[in-house]
Amino acid sequence: MIIKNAKRLADKYHERVLKASRDAQAEFNIDFESFKSECRTKHKNDPQPEKPQEPKFRIVFIPADSSASRMIEHLQNNGGEGIICETEADAMSGAKKQDWGDYSPVLRAAFHHEKYAFSRKTNNEYIEIKEPKLAVCLSGTPAQVPRLIASAEDGLFSRFLFYAFKNEVVWLDPSVSASNIVLNDHFDNLSTMVLNGIDFLSIDPTEFSLTQDQWAKLNVTFSQYLQDVAVFNGDDASAVVFRLGLVCFRIAMILSALRKCDTAELKTQLKCQDLDFNTSLILCETFLAHSLLMYNNLPNQNNQQPFTNSSKAKSDFFEQLPQEFTRQQAIEIGKPLGLADRTIDSLLKNALGIKLEKIKAGHYRKINA
Repeated sequence: MIIKNAKRLADKYHERVLKASRDAQAEFNIDFESFKSECRTKHKNDPQPEKPQEPKFRIVFIPADSSASRMIEHLQNNGGEGIICETEADAMSGAKKQDWGDYSPVLRAAFHHEKYAFSRKTNNEYIEIKEPKLAVCLSGTPAQVPRLIASAEDGLFSRFLFYAFKNEVVWLDPSVSASNIVLNDHFDNLSTMVLNGIDFLSIDPTEFSLTQDQWAKLNVTFSQYLQDVAVFNGDDASAVVFRLGLVCFRIAMILSALRKCDTAELKTQLKCQDLDFNTSLILCETFLAHSLLMYNNLPNQNNQQPFTNSSKAKSDFFEQLPQEFTRQQAIEIGKPLGLADRTIDSLLKNALGIKLEKIKAGHYRKINA
């Protein structure tokens, strides 16, 4: 339902782009029929009539179940822009399993708007997208995630934001009288607002920036995140923090852009308000927790295996350690939290020089406790 509603917000933009493409295609069909007629009726010495050029068919929503070449073609036709929005993550993971459907390199390049080039021998095909802008929004079950991203080492993993939740098992009243809101009308009105916002921001570009205090706060916050993730999750998870720092900036930028639409101010320079920046930080703190939850469970692809939040257990373990302690004390503290001796030894080793110092063999002290 969340994904369906998100998709509705861009429906009007999609409809406008799709109508323009169909109108252009219909006009081309008329011109092409006229061209064929001229070719049939022209005299031998008459010049060859000019063949009309078929327009590029543009769409906003790109199907996840597409081949890699078709995905790239859609992006090129759209000027490098597109949205993938599916209620079932299997739609993308099913295509990704096929040789023709693995467009992971496109997704990874699009996250940073890096140039992506595609070349094939057939018909000397060469496509170059200078600044791909691709938004992906998927929903599904935890068991579907490993089918989409098979390994935590895949750079694709750290380019996604995750939000995991469990629905309450209750029956929802589907009758009209249960709600005073007609959802179709509600989201139709919201989609009009989104379309107006797109038009406004397109005609009045703005340069966005953070204040010096906000930059300082971002650096301090994510430096701490990086230390904690390195200790409790390992170095391989650090990519999540690095890319989340960029996401934090982007969320602040989006909130500022929405605020600009609300106030209809024509500004070429836009400084982020503290309210929007702090909101972005709070959201990223949540996204980090959920990304690490997925990270810690990604290698295990057993559908029946319940998710475990091992990083939280490690964090709780560290909080319960006294200022000075021995290895044996640490092991005793870790047992109720489900942490094995081996896990604790690894955790203590990772924390050395960051959160812990070694007094002597088997004895530790917290740093800046």
